[in-house]
Amino acid sequence: MVKSVRLSFIQDQTMKYQQTLLASIVSLSTLCFALPSQALPSIAKVTGLNQGDLACYVNLVDDEGRTYEVLAHFEICQKTSLLNKKVKLTYKREEFNDCQSEEPCGKTQKQLAIVKMQRIR
Repeated sequence: MVKSVRLSFIQDQTMKYQQTLLASIVSLSTLCFALPSQALPSIAKVTGLNQGDLACYVNLVDDEGRTYEVLAHFEICQKTSLLNKKVKLTYKREEFNDCQSEEPCGKTQKQLAIVKMQRIR
């Protein structure tokens, strides 16, 4: 009888531990996926547009003076009229080649990227 009660207590404690652990994992994964969009500016000055092998790299400076280098599709690099201008930025999770060169290798990676830049006057 004592063994049965003790075993039941251990099982209850194990279940509570597993539930707490699962809740922590869910909270942590939610935080990890939320951070990138919160960390990137919605308004910034464009200081550089660099055509890379796999993507366009946009250099930004926010109102606090923090600098960023953010991925974008190649079309964004064509917007040279926005250099040194303040813009409103729209981001979306996009697929990019995850290869060592521009040659397709069949691997892709989803990254938060600029999909729209609109000048603010």
